[in-house]
Amino acid sequence: MKSKRLFPRLSALLLVLVATALLAGCGGGGGSSVGISGGALGGTAATGAPVDGIVYITDSNGIEVNVPVEADGTFSVSVEGMTPPYLLRVVPNGGGDVLYSFASKEGITVNITPLTTLALFLAYDGDLDALYAAWSANTDALNDGLIESQQEVINANLFALFDGYAVDAVFYDFVNVAFNTDGTGIDGVLDALDISIDFNGGSPTVLIDGVPYPWDPNIDISGFDIGDFAIEGGSTWLLTVRDLINNIEFSEQVPGPFVPNDLPQFEELGQTDIMAEFEFEGLEISIDISSLSFDVTGSGEFGTVITGQIVGTVIINGVFEGQAISETVNLNTTFEWERIDNPLT
Repeated sequence: MKSKRLFPRLSALLLVLVATALLAGCGGGGGSSVGISGGALGGTAATGAPVDGIVYITDSNGIEVNVPVEADGTFSVSVEGMTPPYLLRVVPNGGGDVLYSFASKEGITVNITPLTTLALFLAYDGDLDALYAAWSANTDALNDGLIESQQEVINANLFALFDGYAVDAVFYDFVNVAFNTDGTGIDGVLDALDISIDFNGGSPTVLIDGVPYPWDPNIDISGFDIGDFAIEGGSTWLLTVRDLINNIEFSEQVPGPFVPNDLPQFEELGQTDIMAEFEFEGLEISIDISSLSFDVTGSGEFGTVITGQIVGTVIINGVFEGQAISETVNLNTTFEWERIDNPLT
């Protein structure tokens, strides 16, 4: 477990943040309120090149929304008032293969690519067109665990291709990790792939750079752990903490062992460093967390960005400069770790 002693400057920054919040409270304003927008889903729809088309999303009640894909392949759709889980598809303008993806909740990145389509097909083992049309009656047909297990099969089959584009096949989550359509990383993998799927059965047909590739549905996936990644001990990361209410920013370099690589680790950091009670000039200060979020762009390699956000309230009681204080002010803080050293070889 990470101790506060491992983050002395971070803990000092948090004291500055709550002290600033205290000053806002003493001024009678009580801090600014923070609005949390309705749920949304967003990601990239691409086959390597961005898809020129429309993204459709249907929910467990049969409600459907749609939005056009942006020129760079990105999309963002409000699903406020809708009920997960969601099935997504992108329909290209002018014809072409319809691509599919899945989201178990809102507020996450969800990409739509030939790889996500293949993962859903292998997980469902059936006609995705028919599944989309009847999704509200079949929402138990897919879940994160089923799809992640098939991602492991896909990544294991394409291990060499992933490695050629510096994508860690052991951990890389091509469904939920954001990416750019710039020909690098997973987008380079997509550029090289040509996947054909017969929804009525049979194995997928996979070409790599136009050459047929043998597909092994029973490939060994031991050691694969999609959605996680190992942060190298010798790596260096730039931690930037931003208090979005008081416009305070703090940055420092930290070694890899002190960087969270999943939501539970970030929650642990929150519990040990953020939710701890502080004594500050005769005041008792505690933090009540209302929400934590965690997102990753990359899989631990150079340039990976990890972002966590904590929204809550700072609760301050005691005596400050002879004046009794009992204040509750808002907190909205982001933590961003970016790997800044050169890739280890």
